[in-house]
This record gives sequence, C-alpha cells and structure tokens, in this order.
Amino acid sequence: GHLLPKCSPSDASRVALVEVDLPALKTNLAWPGIVKLLWRYFVFPFRALKHRPTVVVTTANVLSPLFSLLRIPTVLCVHNLTPFHSPQWYAPSTLGARVRNWALQRLTILAAKQATRVIAFSEYSQELLAPHAGKEKIAVIYHGSPNSASCWRGDSSNTFLLVSHYFPYKRIEIAIRAVARFIQLTGSRDVRLIVQGRRYDDAYVNELEALVRSLKI
Repeated sequence: GHLLPKCSPSDASRVALVEVDLPALKTNLAWPGIVKLLWRYFVFPFRALKHRPTVVVTTANVLSPLFSLLRIPTVLCVHNLTPFHSPQWYAPSTLGARVRNWALQRLTILAAKQATRVIAFSEYSQELLAPHAGKEKIAVIYHGSPNSASCWRGDSSNTFLLVSHYFPYKRIEIAIRAVARFIQLTGSRDVRLIVQGRRYDDAYVNELEALVRSLKI
C-alpha cells in the first residue's frame, strides 16, 4: 500500500483490484480450501483471460492446466514446501492432514511442470523442485535485499531475528551455525539469535539446543 502514492496517474490507471466472493461453509473447515482450489482451477483462468494478461503470476502452490490451453504464460512462486518433507521431517498427526499434504505435493509438482517459469526463494527450494520442473526453468529470487541507499551495517543492533516455527524443514540449524561463524570471524560474542516461533517439534528443538551447546555459543 505504501507504494501507491508514488504511482503517477497513468500508472494508477493500469491497476485494478478485483474482489472475489467465495461461498463459505463454517461447519466444515475443509470446505473453504476445496472451494478455493476449484475456483483457481476452473474459474480463475477465464477471469484472467477477460483482462488479457501478458503473464499470470501466482503465489499459490497450484496452477490450472487451463492456462496452457488458453496460451497464457504463467509464473509460479512456490512458498510452501512442507509436503516435500513429509513424512521424513514433518509427519502430520491426522489422516486429513496427511491426505492434504499428499494432495498439495502432487498439485505443486503438476503446477511446476506446467508453469512457463518457476520462482524459488532459495537455492534449497530450487533443488527440491528441479527434479520435477527442470532446473533451467527455475529462477532463485530471494525475498529481499538491502537498500543500497541505506544499507544496514550491523552497527545499530546485535540481534539476528529468524521468524519461523520449529520444524526440521525450516533448517534453523543453518542460522545457528551462521551465528557461530560470525563470532569466529569477528571475535565478538555480543550477538544473539532470536527464533520467533512455536516449538511444534520437541525432538528438533532438543537437537538445536544440543547444537548450540556443542558450538559453545
């Protein structure tokens, strides 16, 4: 929203916000997800066609095959990689959650194959998707980069913040080892890492605590 005032009138005239009212059944928690999936598969492609898009960019894990039939180029941004770590690293406790994970994995693989291009947000994500979509089709684009005009140099804080729940697929151990490496290179022990999230996996938390002790940080 903070970018909108910077748009010129000619730019603003090219922006259209379209709200979609989807039916909801509050007595069934699975129903909204099913409705959204059906809408994305069978309605959204034709709604997009109405606006004559140059390209469709989606941040959902699913992509309708109708886009290919309608000859609309697509870019798939994959955020949720949880299904690719189940059941090795993340084992859902209920049958419904296990079915959802399996379905989301198959839909993500299908979408990655059909998309014109795929955006992964880390090299690790690229490695996971490459066997299904081809590495040459996947671009790694990180979530953000420092602003060159006001680059943070670390002199205003001694704290690293990682916003993540405690799941093995989050790879929190990489951040812990990075802090240890930072201390080794700088000689400064006046740094700390804060992981803001819920301790969903006690065994994983125990492994992380053991790692911290072994690194003596």
